[in-house]
Amino acid sequence: MVDGEYVVEKPFRNYHLTQYTMNVPRQLLEVGFTHDPKHIIVIDSSSKMYIVRVRNKSKKWKTMVLGRGWKKFQVANDLRKGDVIKMCFDPKYLDNLRCVVRRS
Repeated sequence: MVDGEYVVEKPFRNYHLTQYTMNVPRQLLEVGFTHDPKHIIVIDSSSKMYIVRVRNKSKKWKTMVLGRGWKKFQVANDLRKGDVIKMCFDPKYLDNLRCVVRRS
């Protein structure tokens, strides 16, 4: 994994199995993007890319939601309860979020 300026580890929970979304801290996207993105590219450990929609209800929220497109990433990487997803901004590429799954 490329070392990012800001790294987040998110546990995968039962809720994620049915909702197909992932909350990420706003700071992660603020570090990696110079604008407020509507879509980002999520890259998995095999370098496959997924276009994922970013939802943001208001500026005061401390999290943003990875929505449409996240399901494809989730299914392709066979995410299960207890897995941990390590996310970081990849400074080599604009609008990319690198994600590595660690199995429980």
